[in-house]
Amino acid sequence: MKAFTICLLVVILVAAEAIQYIPIQKRHKNKHSQTYVESLTNSHNTELFGTIHVGTPPQEFTVIFDTGSSNFWLPSHTCEGSGNRRTFKSHLSTTFVKKDKKISIQYGKGAVQGVLGQDHVSIAGMNVKNVSFANLNKVSGMDPKSKFDGLIGLAFPEIAAGKVTTFLEHLLDQQLIRDASFSLYMSPNNSAIVLGGIDRKYARGPFRYFPLRDDGYWNVEVESFRMGHTFFETPEGNGFVVMFDSGTSRIIVGKPLLEFVLAETGLTEGTAYSRNVVDFLPPIKLEIEDDIFSIPPTSYMICEDDYCFLGIKTSASLPSASLIILGDIFLRTYYTHFDYGNMRIGLAKPAYFD
Repeated sequence: MKAFTICLLVVILVAAEAIQYIPIQKRHKNKHSQTYVESLTNSHNTELFGTIHVGTPPQEFTVIFDTGSSNFWLPSHTCEGSGNRRTFKSHLSTTFVKKDKKISIQYGKGAVQGVLGQDHVSIAGMNVKNVSFANLNKVSGMDPKSKFDGLIGLAFPEIAAGKVTTFLEHLLDQQLIRDASFSLYMSPNNSAIVLGGIDRKYARGPFRYFPLRDDGYWNVEVESFRMGHTFFETPEGNGFVVMFDSGTSRIIVGKPLLEFVLAETGLTEGTAYSRNVVDFLPPIKLEIEDDIFSIPPTSYMICEDDYCFLGIKTSASLPSASLIILGDIFLRTYYTHFDYGNMRIGLAKPAYFD
């Protein structure tokens, strides 16, 4: 998907009444701390989907948990351009509250329009009350055959359109979680989002933490970028900003950096290579506060069956050539801790690692 390269949303929040749901049985609470685990579907290492239930009685939806934006939306049953997405039938929910506030959400690719509403949400065994979301009446520029219905943004309140309460803030305000953080684990068999912290069973080793920029995104400053032993020099002589964005499928870079990657690897965009190409490619190395973390070829190449192609691309909607967006193909390399309370990103080798 990303259609969601960097999300700028416009939304407004309100409050509604409470109700109790039957917990979703396949989700579970971690007995050692107040964390909740939601199983995710991993689609070709480029998309992650989870299940939520909204309204009374509950209606089921597949959503993307997007760390590149801060708002929550679902298409309405009258939504134009919703394609094969399941739609929220607000008239069937006895707890839905319509808020007569129109919204327009523009993405790097595509746009949505709708009206704000409020209802209760069940996720990972938790019942979250009075959640504000955009009830869409129009979707444009997005794949009508998408595997997801809606989106929950997990970035910071500063970029929440309309300054609405974010989904993570709802969990904290209602004391459903104690720790203001979540983590994402991606593997072929048991991908998951852990709400309220980390689950050590997903980590193989300790976390390394890096401070966030104070800009509303999960962004970290990077001093240098190199492939193998060759450094890329930015025209301004400055470093980069790396965005950890689960709503993006690939790694997105500026055009000059993509040209550098192609030159250093000898690869061509869109060309299929035999699977053993990863044995001959250099790793990407990013320097953050005198620490180095590596992105191996298995994480910047997308491989299916016996063939691989480059998972790094550029985008006209990228706001700066010094921005690097690490999407889902990166997430399988590290178990990633999004520590909202301490303004930092944590990276650990995952329990599964190819």
